[in-house]
Amino acid sequence: MYDVIVKDEEFESSSATIKTACGKIDELIEKYIEIMTKAIQQGFVSGESADALSVYVEQANQLRNAMSCFALNHETVKNLFLNEIDEADSYLY
Repeated sequence: MYDVIVKDEEFESSSATIKTACGKIDELIEKYIEIMTKAIQQGFVSGESADALSVYVEQANQLRNAMSCFALNHETVKNLFLNEIDEADSYLY
């Protein structure tokens, strides 16, 4: 049998760090999409470059809130893991 030590505090801390980082990445993606949209509206009004940039922005739009969803999924998995560990070692505490 193996002894496994799980430090809940470290999981909580890393989860908070991931959530913060994911929020910042989502903010950057939003700013990037905003800048690219303005470029289409003000700089690349028509032509092949404008069309290509529009398609690119459409693809970038699919990334909106992707990192927040990742952080939420991470939080869910972390909680499930910690709960399973607590249940498995409940006879000790």
